[in-house]
Formats: sequence, C-alpha cells, structure tokens
Amino acid sequence: MGELTLVSQGILDKKGYGFVGRGGKISMFNSRNEKAFEAHMATGDGLYHCDVETVGLCFNTNAVIQNLKEAHNTFGHISEEYLKEIGDFGGKIGECSSCKKAKSSRRAYSKLSKTDIPSVGHTIVSDVKVMRNYSLKGNRYILTFVDRKSRLLRVYFLKKKSEVAGRTKHFVEWVIKPKEKNILKTCIPMGVGST
Repeated sequence: MGELTLVSQGILDKKGYGFVGRGGKISMFNSRNEKAFEAHMATGDGLYHCDVETVGLCFNTNAVIQNLKEAHNTFGHISEEYLKEIGDFGGKIGECSSCKKAKSSRRAYSKLSKTDIPSVGHTIVSDVKVMRNYSLKGNRYILTFVDRKSRLLRVYFLKKKSEVAGRTKHFVEWVIKPKEKNILKTCIPMGVGST
C-alpha cells in the first residue's frame, strides 16, 4: 500500500458510491455496481484507511482530503493536534470563522428588569412544574407564583393538574385581601434568607 489518506463518505455518496463492509474491511462500489476500491480498518486508530492511488483513479482528486484546513472542515472542526494523529495532512488550519463563532460567548442578560412595574401585585408570573418523584404526601406538581415587583414567591404543591384553577383562585384572593389591608409589605422577597 502506498501513502494512506482519509476520504469523506459524504463526498463518495454524492459521487454515487455504495458501501458494503464487514470484518474490518469496507468495499466501495460505483454507480454501475462495480467494485471500485477497498478500505481496511487500522488496529491503532480504528479508522478505515485506503490507498491514495486507488481512490484517485475512481474520482477526481479534490475529493481526497489533502491539507489540514480541508480535513478540519470535513471532520467537524476538530483540533489540529488530533488531525495530525489521524492522518498526514500538510499545511495549517489558520483562522476558522465557524470555530471562532462557536467558541464566542454571548453578552450576559441584565439582572435588572427594564420594564417598569407600577405596584406590588400588578404583574404576577406563574408556572406549573412536574416533580420527578411523588412527595411523601403524594404531590406530583408544583405551582409557583412570583410577583415581579416584590419578587415574592408563593408555592403550592398539587396532586393533580386539575387543582391548578382552584389554587390560582386562592392565590388571587390571597393577594387582593392583603393589598386592601396594606400588609403585603411583611412578606419576605425571593432570595432573601433562603437557602
């Protein structure tokens, strides 16, 4: 065998080649169902290697990966060090815009809301979540209400989803009555003193 190379299966698929393999050997067949070449699995790296000259006769040489940049793009943007381990590719990867974009980080979201909420109880966010396991009292769901202004959190444990409407009504009554009596200020905001 001459110089070994790695060939992209996707490129061969586009060229109309078919694959049959077993026992550490893959046979490639062209569109006329004639055997074109074989690739043998190497014991060291577990990859199928084929002879450059044989592959070059089957289709034009631009399908054979010849440099690091091409290998880097073909094999999913893996590192230069790993590519050198799996094949003898010449050149350098250089700057890859896809890798640069994938490794960049997004700007952090501001923890402060830009929405002005006029008063406590004006905007309330609710959510229903399923617990992985039933609680000791047989509850399966968690219903939460968070007041956007005071960040007050109210949690209800439910056995069935059908209880959501009743608990929501209970919460609305709970919010309205203290607002009338002006005692909602005594509630502990979310995140203060909690563990």
